[in-house]
Amino acid sequence: MRIQVDVDIQRALNRMVKYGGRSERGVKQAVAKATLSIESGAKKRAPVDTGNLRLSIKGDVNGFEGEVTAGAEYAPFVEFGTRHNASQPFMGPAAEEERPKFNQAIKEALRE
Repeated sequence: MRIQVDVDIQRALNRMVKYGGRSERGVKQAVAKATLSIESGAKKRAPVDTGNLRLSIKGDVNGFEGEVTAGAEYAPFVEFGTRHNASQPFMGPAAEEERPKFNQAIKEALRE
C-alpha cells in the first residue's frame, strides 16, 4: 500500500535552477524530513495486534522523491476497511498531518 502526496514541483524546479544549489538542498531536506515524519506518524497510528503492520511501514527517500509504504498485504483493508470491518486509517492521516509542514518547508527552501 502506498499513499502519494503530489506537489507542483515544476515551479520549485524552476526556482532551484534560478537560485542554485542551496534551494535544491533545502527541497531535498524537506522531502527527507516529511518522509520520515509520515513514516513515524503512520507507525504511531497503525493498530497493533501482532505488530506486523507497524513493522511493515517503511520510508524511502531518493532525492526529490519520498515514499512511505506499508508492506503487510492486509494494510489496505486496515486503512480503508471492508464490509465487515471498519476502517482504521493510519497512512492517510499521517500524510495529511505532514502536508502543511512540508508545504511551508518547501516555500522556505525556495526563498533561500
